[in-house]
Amino acid sequence: MKETSEKNTAYAYLSVDEFSCSIDELTKRIGLQPTEAWQVGDIVPPVRLPRKFSAWRLKSRLSHLKEVELHLIDVLDQIRGREAVFREIARQFFIRMQCVGYYNEYNPGFRLEPNIVQRLADCGMTVDLDAYYFFENKEETENKPD
Repeated sequence: MKETSEKNTAYAYLSVDEFSCSIDELTKRIGLQPTEAWQVGDIVPPVRLPRKFSAWRLKSRLSHLKEVELHLIDVLDQIRGREAVFREIARQFFIRMQCVGYYNEYNPGFRLEPNIVQRLADCGMTVDLDAYYFFENKEETENKPD
């Protein structure tokens, strides 16, 4: 494992993937502007290769130093009141809440309260968690906050 003095970082975003309509149509249906979006075939800078799928993403607004669960909640708060829209979209396209954590100090674990699980289910979303660990067990014990 690499040695580092970096802090843990995390982020989350909602992603609607592999949709067949235009980004504008999906955005109008959702009623929110995406943080980023692309269509299949769009060129990926700087590698200049075409994208293999379409995506519409809404990212957390929080600092990357916040826990991944808080990022997930922030995204859910941004779409509050649009659960039925996302549930309908989930019947046609793939929707996921993508959570990512880079753990340089300790493993904070991952826990969702029942009300958060319900909010995700109300939108028809799956949850994808990518966790990357860059410490050894000894470091985890020494660096974990009290």
